[in-house]
Amino acid sequence: MNEAIRDGAKDLKKDGIYGVALTIKALALWRLGDTTSSKKVADDVVLLAGKNEPQIKVWPRDLGICKSLPVLFKIDALADQARAFAAQSPGDRTTGTIDMIIANAKQTEDDLAKLAGDSALKGHPFQFYLAGARCEIANVLQEAAAATAVFPDNGAQKYYKKYNDYRQQALADLKKVPATHDLGKGFQDRADQMHTYYSGVLKPLP
Repeated sequence: MNEAIRDGAKDLKKDGIYGVALTIKALALWRLGDTTSSKKVADDVVLLAGKNEPQIKVWPRDLGICKSLPVLFKIDALADQARAFAAQSPGDRTTGTIDMIIANAKQTEDDLAKLAGDSALKGHPFQFYLAGARCEIANVLQEAAAATAVFPDNGAQKYYKKYNDYRQQALADLKKVPATHDLGKGFQDRADQMHTYYSGVLKPLP
């Protein structure tokens, strides 16, 4: 991607895919673990979109990805926290840690909600991506809440309920994405398929 952007920027801009190339680079850097560089490239894409220069096209999908990357970083960090909590010996797992994970999940959910309300993404299928990301937060909470099974005096039930409530709301909102974001009935099959998938992934806790 560095070579393509460096040597072919003129052609990429001419073909309207310069923003696409930068977005792919930002995604690659993220998956390689270099979140600092990834965010820098993503910020460049957002700035280009704001300039609205005719010769540099930034598609709504790419803008959405680049705006959402910092939130995706947070979901990754949240998953690390949940994984570490579940890996602790039973006696070391505390309510303070699970409460922190839940609070971080709520903050990340709020960040996703702000993105969903972004005017540039209004009526765009990228809303499915954001709804899927919220289900990924639920998946993280599932691992963390399940790890509270070792809490004494039935203390896990509080956290099971928090996860189950979050799961139920995330799945319900996913099903309603087409109506909520004015995407039209043609997208309902996609919503139903995603709902079926995540309903299988996100198991209710007893």
